[in-house]
This record gives sequence, structure tokens and C-alpha cells, in this order.
Amino acid sequence: AMRVRASLGESVQFSVAALDAVPGAVDDPGGTHVRWTREEGLLITGEFAFYTTPDGEEGGEKIALGGYFYTSKTDHLQAAPAAGATPTSRNHGMYVLGERPLYRTREGGGLSGFFRAGVADTDLNQIGTYLGAGLVYTGPFRSGEPDQLGLAVGHARNGSVFIDSESSQGRSNDKAETAIELAYSAPLTDWLTVQPDVQ
Repeated sequence: AMRVRASLGESVQFSVAALDAVPGAVDDPGGTHVRWTREEGLLITGEFAFYTTPDGEEGGEKIALGGYFYTSKTDHLQAAPAAGATPTSRNHGMYVLGERPLYRTREGGGLSGFFRAGVADTDLNQIGTYLGAGLVYTGPFRSGEPDQLGLAVGHARNGSVFIDSESSQGRSNDKAETAIELAYSAPLTDWLTVQPDVQ
């Protein structure tokens, strides 16, 4: 992959990345291959991020808008493939995310929240929409070496074309899935952090 990031003033950053769209090789699954060819294409991503602290320093608010697309075309998902070639299109999607401190303690800890939302072309992708949000409390039990306690919820929905395609082949799928995650991170030494996680 290759990534470029530029600051557009103290509170705005723009980043763009180009990644190998098809990592690895089917004929050599144990190897590492980077082939930037016209057939395999590239995954191009871009993001505008807005910060309330200079140069994106920690402790401030962040709102970002991003998107992606593939330079090569992707086969359409089809419930009943018609005779002839499968239609193809450029695959793309968009997302928005935000982070904000909600409460601060004198010791530098406190509560912060975040959210994520994304959409993708349901003619080409299984997942059509995603929504996620969470809370993280820094320093709930330890103030010297701040620990963190976090709770998050993620909700992903299958696209209607994917569900119809699976149904036509005799397979049933849930329309959506929701994941709930509780995690605790505690730095025990300057080189060891323990993080139990329940999902």
C-alpha cells in the first residue's frame, strides 16, 4: 500500500491511500504477492478529517468523511444469473465517523464517545449499511497508568440483492447482525498491557 497525508491548516487533514485490491495469489496461497495490474486493480481510499485540536492531537473532537472505490470492475450479485456475461460496475462506498470527549477528570481521564456509519453499493456487496457507536472511559480504576473500559455496539445489514441471491440457491441469511463488545485495557508495565474482551 501507499498512503499520502496532508494538513490543510491546523484543524483539517486529507489522506489518500492506494492498496493492492487482490492480496495474495490463488495459485500460491502461502506466498506474499503485490501485483498492481489492470485486471486486479487498486483499492483507492480518501478521507477528510476535521479536528478541534491542532494537527489532530489527542483529547479533541474529530469528524471525518471518507470513501473508497476500486479501479477494476466488480461482478454484480444476482438472484438468478442471466445467460451471458455477468454485469460489472465500479465498486464504491462512503463512511462518516466522529469522536468526542464527553467528560474529563482532573487527572486527565474521563469519558469519550464515538460513532461510525457506512454505506456500500448493494448490487456489488453483501453488506449494504453499517452503524456503530461506543463509549470509552479512561482511568476508571487506575490514574497513574490510565486503564480504559469500553462498551461498543455494531450493526451491519445485508443488502437485498445478496439476500435474494442466497435465497435463490436455497440458503437463508439473517437480514442483519448486531455485535455488542465490552473490553478493558490495563497497562501492567511499560511493555505489557492486558486486555480482556467479551463479545
